[in-house]
Amino acid sequence: SIVWMTGTDPQSVLAGNGISLNAADQIWIDGQTVAHDGLAGWQGALNQIVIRRAARFTIDIDGVLQDAASTEPSIGSALYAAGITLYGADQVFVDGERARLNAPLRADSVVRIERAAPLQIEVDGALIDTRTGGATVADVMAENGIALAGLDYTVPSEAAPITPGMTVRVFRVKEAVVTEDSPIPYESIVQADANLELDQRAIIQSGRAGVQRTSVRIRYENGVEVARETEA
Repeated sequence: SIVWMTGTDPQSVLAGNGISLNAADQIWIDGQTVAHDGLAGWQGALNQIVIRRAARFTIDIDGVLQDAASTEPSIGSALYAAGITLYGADQVFVDGERARLNAPLRADSVVRIERAAPLQIEVDGALIDTRTGGATVADVMAENGIALAGLDYTVPSEAAPITPGMTVRVFRVKEAVVTEDSPIPYESIVQADANLELDQRAIIQSGRAGVQRTSVRIRYENGVEVARETEA
């Protein structure tokens, strides 16, 4: 509202026009912002008083209610002025409907904030602190652009529900098949020979060690060998 009045006492002007102030209302005198306690000591000409009424509304954060009043034009700026920090994955509803932060603030509305769950993701040697509004581990993986390939997996699994404070560990899995050779010792056979004198020995044919070749599948998780399996 705008009141035009010549005088030097803002309090008298307001009282004379039947105007009372609420604590969160903003006041401008001749274009200058004035605190409520500065009205009594105002010096100089008094040509225009502008009052912006604060809209009263309720903030609901995960079921915890608090009353607020603000002269800010939008929901986002009103929450910021009230000292409410919003995170990227938080969801904001006004009177039960999803709302944008730049939507106008309406008096007597209920602004509900559904907090995103805080968690950590351990992936590729890094620890990521993040928040999610998703329901499962798969949701938070998608939100953070983390893809699983091949045999990769997560702990808890991708289907596991999100719980605040949890840590999701991503395991990068690779497998390699290597060939291993091991010697096969030859067998010595002793047989009688009538052509040899008693207690004499002769080598008829020299033996040679054989080679046994096997394939081994090696599993690596995050670069560390965790298992070996011999293939048939």
